[in-house]
Amino acid sequence: SLSDVLVSEVLCERFVKLQQLRLAQCIRLGEPAFFSVAYQLHDLVLLDLASCALTNDCLEQISLHCLDLQTLILKGCRRLTDGGYKHIARLKSLTTLDASSSRELSDAALVPIASACQHITTLLVNLCPKVGGVGAIEWAASGFPRLAMLNVTATAFDDATTGALVADGPRSALTSLNLSRTKVGDAALDTLLSKCPQLGSIFVAGCLGVSDTSLQSLAEHGRSSLLREVHLTGCGAISDEGLRKLAWGCPQLEVLAINHCEATDAAISEIAHGCSELRFLQASGCSGVGDASLLALAECCKKLEHVDIRGSQNVSESAVSVLERRLPQCKVFVNGLLRNIW
Repeated sequence: SLSDVLVSEVLCERFVKLQQLRLAQCIRLGEPAFFSVAYQLHDLVLLDLASCALTNDCLEQISLHCLDLQTLILKGCRRLTDGGYKHIARLKSLTTLDASSSRELSDAALVPIASACQHITTLLVNLCPKVGGVGAIEWAASGFPRLAMLNVTATAFDDATTGALVADGPRSALTSLNLSRTKVGDAALDTLLSKCPQLGSIFVAGCLGVSDTSLQSLAEHGRSSLLREVHLTGCGAISDEGLRKLAWGCPQLEVLAINHCEATDAAISEIAHGCSELRFLQASGCSGVGDASLLALAECCKKLEHVDIRGSQNVSESAVSVLERRLPQCKVFVNGLLRNIW
């Protein structure tokens, strides 16, 4: 319900020392409001304009006048193009940039940002179809030296651009990487894992080039790293054999998603015995999973909070009851139903 008048004449005039401003989904706001923010709120460190009708001119003025910005959220700002994004390079204090779902953002605009904004630790460019092509090699290789979290889901990232992330040396600060629904494969993932010693979360859901070979790499990485979270949903080339390697190579694993993979009771049992720290397991659509999986989890994973094995017809009430007695804190999704276990 915010209007240009309210933002310009009330908010910006009365709160000139404001440091955080969230205007996400205020779709009625136009240029007068955004220009007022730029001209009057010079102390901003966080600005959330997700899904706003922000124009290139507005972003230019914000980048010129709000030089203390550390967090800038532009998710789903569909009117922005590279002509606007390039001005972000002026924001030298920026640590978090969320440009996700920006269909007109391309690698050409990220190159100057990567070079100038040396303090960025979080970069979200997921669902940006023009990001991740050949042009990404330049910004991926030498930019964002302090990057800790990168999300490039559903971009044009492939083996070449993924490999570029570590072409100039290890990414020692990187802790979370989301490559879901990209064209990354085993070779690039192996190279990446060998040079990201602090990687704790890896997402490769829907990556058809990821196979058991990648799980072997993850297992080797897991033995000497902080790997806690792995997402493999929809990776049809992985099998029980790869999951066994992952289980025994990553004993500290807490979150595992293998929805719609070719996993069976044998693999889940290995995971239960090898990953006693497991808290969340998602294995919906794995038709080979049944009672043996639940019993192994109930026996070995005392910290388990969430299990999803919907789609399996091999689960009995007796197995659920065992889980109920042994893990009273757990919630289990079975055959389309949520079973709350208290």
